[in-house]
Amino acid sequence: MEIAKDYYKQIYLTDISAVDGVKRNPEWARSLMWSYARNMATKAKKSKIFADVKATQNVSDVTLDSYVKKLEELFVIKDIDAWTPQIRSKTAIRSGKKHNEEASKNPEHPRAKYREPSALIVISATAAMGYTTDNGVKIVPIGCLKD
Repeated sequence: MEIAKDYYKQIYLTDISAVDGVKRNPEWARSLMWSYARNMATKAKKSKIFADVKATQNVSDVTLDSYVKKLEELFVIKDIDAWTPQIRSKTAIRSGKKHNEEASKNPEHPRAKYREPSALIVISATAAMGYTTDNGVKIVPIGCLKD
């Protein structure tokens, strides 16, 4: 979990400015990413996301739009097309949904270098007990993750 938190911080503190060398406000980027996360897999329009950010930040739509473009260049966010039920359907295609995309898909992404994972773990809802397979995969019952 710490790696994910560090990755998130890296994006809004460093990457958003490093992508093209323009200094950007990390708090605006953090708020924008937070709003996208709240609206993930919804049909929220940019105006709703921007209003969400502007509720706590003094920033213009033009500036937020430029931040969105940079987050798209970093492969952090992406609008995806709506699912179409049938090709011949007369039903109108809805607008796309918001989607977070991992920056690891971009080989030019200026990100921190992390070590290789030390374990491959599968969390199982049906495993009676935890065990390690012959090839080193650890099977962990979900009940072991409770506090």
